[in-house]
Amino acid sequence: MLFRSSIAVHGTDVYVAGTVTSFSLGTDNAVYWKNGVSTTLDNVSNDSEAWGIAVDGNDLYVVGSVFNNNSVHATYWKNGVPATLAGGIVANAIVVNGTDVYIAGSAGSVNNSVAAYWKNGVATTLQGGFVANAIAVNGNDVYVGGTTIDGAAVCWKNGVATMLPNSAAGSGTVYSVRGIAANSAGVFVVGSTP
Repeated sequence: MLFRSSIAVHGTDVYVAGTVTSFSLGTDNAVYWKNGVSTTLDNVSNDSEAWGIAVDGNDLYVVGSVFNNNSVHATYWKNGVPATLAGGIVANAIVVNGTDVYIAGSAGSVNNSVAAYWKNGVATTLQGGFVANAIAVNGNDVYVGGTTIDGAAVCWKNGVATMLPNSAAGSGTVYSVRGIAANSAGVFVVGSTP
């Protein structure tokens, strides 16, 4: 079974990150596809998942999690080489801005996680957050979208939280930000409802 999570386009190349589940083997593997050709990212001894992808010049970044000995570690792969994010349990999204690499996810433990983002491997926890699902950078401003501990949708700008109002369509309360973009026209988010 395939779970595709994120997409990036660079020139004429299309990259997709996701997870391939083998029910017969009982394993999950982080994978990316370049123009439809898959590459598995983690070694076969550990389960892994891929959630986000970014391309910058000749460098390909994929983020996700690796499961090892009953623990989980937020991981990013740069050109296929894995690195663990200090204190992280999941990495959900990535953006590259110049020489800086920003990753959104969760830190802590599976039973006690907190929303966080990493800039060049240095973590910043986000007050009141449970998980960070999306990240964008515009100039010197860092925007992170996710879910609060209470289950509400939230956006942080430079670490300051703004709760999102109910969905405009009236179909329920928006409870998680799944994607975010920012430019001179404003900040744009997409989310999900119960």
